[in-house]
Amino acid sequence: MEVRLREKCELLAANKEVFEKNFKLEGAYIHLMCSSLFTAKGKMADADRVKECVEIIKKNTGILSDFRGYVKMALASMMAMEADAEVFLHQVMEVYDLLKVNHKFAAEYVVIAAASICNMHGYTRKEEIVAKTEEIYRNMKNDHPFLTSSEDCAYAAMLAAADVDIQTVEEEMERCYKLLEGDFFSKNAVQSLSHVLALSTEDSAKKCDKVKAIFTGLRDQKKKFGVGMELSVLGGVALVEESAENLTALIAKADELLGEQKGFAGFFGIPKNQRLMCAALLVLSNYMPEMENVNTAAVNSVVALLIAQQIALCAAVFVSAVAASANS
Repeated sequence: MEVRLREKCELLAANKEVFEKNFKLEGAYIHLMCSSLFTAKGKMADADRVKECVEIIKKNTGILSDFRGYVKMALASMMAMEADAEVFLHQVMEVYDLLKVNHKFAAEYVVIAAASICNMHGYTRKEEIVAKTEEIYRNMKNDHPFLTSSEDCAYAAMLAAADVDIQTVEEEMERCYKLLEGDFFSKNAVQSLSHVLALSTEDSAKKCDKVKAIFTGLRDQKKKFGVGMELSVLGGVALVEESAENLTALIAKADELLGEQKGFAGFFGIPKNQRLMCAALLVLSNYMPEMENVNTAAVNSVVALLIAQQIALCAAVFVSAVAASANS
């Protein structure tokens, strides 16, 4: 397992370097997001192919299109790994249009949700999945009106495309939320965490205890995992059929291995909490073929969604902070 982890860490660093060299105008978080998407699939990034996909997006969308925001590079990366990038883009655009009909979700989350549905081969059932997405989101909003917002549409889409029973998954989300809400400061982050945990058929209390055990285990090793939206990444790791102790050790080891890679250590490396989140994602992607307790159709999309959404969220926060600083 350590050999596989080292290979993943080296691949992530190599992919990150590809994006840094070829997409200099994009920010560091975007480089990380795109390189993570390729690494999760065990692929070396092809800069020319990604550039080609960026041009395909530009050719098929207007200058003010929602597809041209900071999700553009994530979408281009997903397209680059498809056999026919243009067909995939048109499928995502069709699902996006369906999602926008009845809801005014923030645009970037709708693009991510649509890409997630298509990534899970849901295009042929797009009307059914979109209707299911709307029902899941509506019930989320009814249960937690002040917590549920646009980013939750991506989770709703993930659950809808996973072909789960709506009532069952909603009950499971609520059970997990109630079990975890007193353990972390952000209730919004706990809600997102409960969405991911609901993908597993394992006992609710066991899943929640496992998340807390991994979080505490990392903290005891002086590795502070983020308590915001990053928690849903830890939820993905908790779905793995492995003990909390072993998973904690693997995340810690992956973090150390990443710290040896160019671009992940020192003053000019990414922040330690982001590196630790990447380490958790690498551990999760390493177990993808073996995650039998999770709906298999959802596994790849869970990783893609978490990478695209969580790191893009960090990028958005970073951009907002810079803008606020410049205006003050």
